Amino acid sequence: GDKMKKLLNLNLSVFYLLFLNINMFVVVSHFGQTFLFGTNLSFIFSAFCFLLFLITLNRIPISISVAYFILIIYSLAVTINGRDFYHWAISLFTLSTICLFGFVRIREEEYSIMFFISSLFSLCVIFLYTSIGFLGNWNPNSMSMFTTFGLLGFFIPFFLSNSNKKKMFYFTFILLSIYFVYLTDSRNNIMIFSILLFSILTYKINQRKILFRLYYIIAFLSPYIAGKAVSFISESKYYEAILVYSYKYFGKTSLTSGREQFWAYIEKLIGGNWLLGTGKSLYNIIYSHNIFYSVQYFFGAIGYFLYVVFIVFVLEYIYKNAKKDKISMGCVYLFIAIFFGQAAENALFTSDTSYYLPYVYLSIGIFRAKYIKINSKKTSMSKFYSPPKHENAAHG
Repeated sequence: GDKMKKLLNLNLSVFYLLFLNINMFVVVSHFGQTFLFGTNLSFIFSAFCFLLFLITLNRIPISISVAYFILIIYSLAVTINGRDFYHWAISLFTLSTICLFGFVRIREEEYSIMFFISSLFSLCVIFLYTSIGFLGNWNPNSMSMFTTFGLLGFFIPFFLSNSNKKKMFYFTFILLSIYFVYLTDSRNNIMIFSILLFSILTYKINQRKILFRLYYIIAFLSPYIAGKAVSFISESKYYEAILVYSYKYFGKTSLTSGREQFWAYIEKLIGGNWLLGTGKSLYNIIYSHNIFYSVQYFFGAIGYFLYVVFIVFVLEYIYKNAKKDKISMGCVYLFIAIFFGQAAENALFTSDTSYYLPYVYLSIGIFRAKYIKINSKKTSMSKFYSPPKHENAAHG
């Protein structure tokens, strides 16, 4: 009947996000990184997206493009000193994936389906990993982080649904996602789920400009605060008591799974290069488990500031033009929740692979906001000018 008709009328674009999710899986997997005798798919894909960005530059809001190119120019100038152009290219070109949803048109009612089937793929991957050891060469932390980026998409149809039955249906998948992430023993990604759930439930409150800005400012400061707070706690007299608590309730012999030791080591590596960076990726030495330390080592505190400015221009553009649109703002909250998790991970910027899915969510928000902005202008113009009936007839 009607359900079959709706199924047959589905736009093939609803599978676009699923395709991008699967593609990221290939790009960041061991297979992808060793494909074609060592050809790095992260570099190939991110470079391809950068070319797409340049080709479609006129579709990107000018403020976002300017912020992006300033970041490119500055980071390239720093990299000339360290000559780590390979990691520079992956880091900067991955950001260009914000252009990817400028090529598709999704009907309003199809967004829930699009997010659901993409997240379902991530759920299948983590289920197979935790149940039968599928992709056992991945460590639990990497698998949890990769799949979490996709699993968070279940929140969008939950957010959009007006029916309690549908909400319960989607929430069941959110609970399943949390359960399988829990099996990987990732406290960080459980925190991301909690933050996003809180954002969705308090949507009407954090729509206010001052609260929205405070929310993302705290997110961007959280990696720096986490590093300094852990360093302070590690040197305090309460540290031993905290470790006992951590072991008793989480089975962990370290407050942050050993991160406090190598964060202290990274601070020594950064040394006098804290402002401008070294021009080399920290991945050549150690995985930082903190986006601020990773960016600071490579591009300095200035580089981190310029990266944040670029993201802020994206968030402000979406908020300004689509703050009442649940799809756009849902994507914003999704990205911010992921960024909170970067206090203990580093996948969004200066990574050695292209974990681009969070930027794809921003791409959805950007082009939804642009569509809403164009339509609102047309509506406002029609209020000021309504052609005479005979003129309508002549042009009809």
